[in-house]
Amino acid sequence: MNIKRKSIEFFSTDPRVQSFFEKHGAHVRIEREVFFRDGSYGRCSVDGWESLDGADDRDKHERAKATYRYWQQVARAAQDDFEQLKEQLEHVPVVYGDADEELEELEKLQRKARRARRQLREAEAAVDESMPPKEKHRLALMSANAKQVQKFRDRLKKVKL
Repeated sequence: MNIKRKSIEFFSTDPRVQSFFEKHGAHVRIEREVFFRDGSYGRCSVDGWESLDGADDRDKHERAKATYRYWQQVARAAQDDFEQLKEQLEHVPVVYGDADEELEELEKLQRKARRARRQLREAEAAVDESMPPKEKHRLALMSANAKQVQKFRDRLKKVKL
């Protein structure tokens, strides 16, 4: 997964596409979808861009979900980077000359991962807060139904000959 700041993720000669990426900045790509830190969204196909929706063009909940997906990928990448370096350092002899520099880099990656996790939690809260009442009600019903099903299964397991 590549996190881009000011570059264009997908080659396009279309000035509209180039302008969109420059305007909305940091983004992540997940297969054919692009999620921007500001809540903007894009979807491409082999034939080109199917949609480019700026943050201002989307409702609050859709923006929040796109921002969440952005931070989800950023947090995952930051955690992977941290874990990869830590694992490498666990196999390095103590007498290795640049150990202090490597530990400083690990601590830097740790701070980056923690910041990304914090942003992810904030983005998740924004998704919950922006959820339309009908969607909240639907999810509450689904949750209640799942609890009933689990309760039934638990009771069923106890019924034996």
